[in-house]
Amino acid sequence: MASGHFRRDFLPLSPRAFLRDFLAALRFRLEHRLGEYNAVQKTFYWGVLTAIVVMLVSGVAIWKPVQTYPLEALLGGFQGARFVHFLGMAGIVAFLAVHLALVALVPSTLIAMVVGRFGAAAPADKPAVASDVGEIG
Repeated sequence: MASGHFRRDFLPLSPRAFLRDFLAALRFRLEHRLGEYNAVQKTFYWGVLTAIVVMLVSGVAIWKPVQTYPLEALLGGFQGARFVHFLGMAGIVAFLAVHLALVALVPSTLIAMVVGRFGAAAPADKPAVASDVGEIG
């Protein structure tokens, strides 16, 4: 947060950009430049961060329901808090499953997922695209 990495990579984000990139992805026409996130990726990263916050809040409500009764009531009671907690966990598991599938389909992306970029940086005048993934690494 302090370095500006999050703001630089995950903002701005708009519904129009998400819809454009989502429809392009469905048609397998979404351009992907290494080191840049498209609107669909940005949205899902925001979603998993939201799921983590939901997990923490609902986890506290489940852990100490008597002491955190207002929070528990806000989540729909103890059973509601458990359900919200379950949905948050399911979202995180789905996010991880997509990343595991990407590693299985394109093993060279594992390095980028771990360190945040590919080991060999693309030249500034020629951005790498998704079709170059097999050539890098």
